[in-house]
Amino acid sequence: MRKFFGILIIAITFFACLFAAIYLAENVAPSRNSSVNPNFELTNQSSLLVLVVDQMVEKKPNLISAWTLVFYQNQENGIILLPLGLRYMNNFDQLNQQLRIDSKHNISSITINDYQKTFNMKWDGYLLLDLDGLSSLLAWVSHQELEYSTDQLIALTSNHDNAELFLDDVCRTINGKSPADINQIDWERLSPTHLTSPLTKEKLNDVWLSLPTDQLLQCEWYMLIN
Repeated sequence: MRKFFGILIIAITFFACLFAAIYLAENVAPSRNSSVNPNFELTNQSSLLVLVVDQMVEKKPNLISAWTLVFYQNQENGIILLPLGLRYMNNFDQLNQQLRIDSKHNISSITINDYQKTFNMKWDGYLLLDLDGLSSLLAWVSHQELEYSTDQLIALTSNHDNAELFLDDVCRTINGKSPADINQIDWERLSPTHLTSPLTKEKLNDVWLSLPTDQLLQCEWYMLIN
């Protein structure tokens, strides 16, 4: 009899743990838009460091935000937005101090190396753009759904809640749609007045054109803990 009750208790304990594990897996799994930096294991991907400053015409532009953009072509095709430094984040002042830009608005290799060490990331290239350039690119990538003034863009990255709303809006206009037509970008107006990059216009086009136009895009974002 004691042996029977012993087996019964063990069985009850086992199934209780099993059901608890199932419940946790279904209800406490991390969301796609989480505060954890994901460990990306994607094939056929490229990533860009994107630094947004206030005005490119300034001799020493001020950093507004820093991002990583990941473009991937796997079973699904899409974009991952990863904010690295926004004005409310603890690391922002350090990133702004590390930012070195020459007279032709090229980012110093020292800055790139510092950022690589800080975030333990490597990029295939970078974009440096000001708020006017960012506003133009957001209108383009969202099929003209997003139209932000420069003041709005500053406000949208000034605190955590605004940043999440901004990222939700960007992904909402991309998810389930075909990639925007790259030929609609006015490169002559943007570069180099509002955008510079060591990558040629043709290379930047290739990054975007790697996303098949006959497949709908996915868009995700992840917020670093800061």
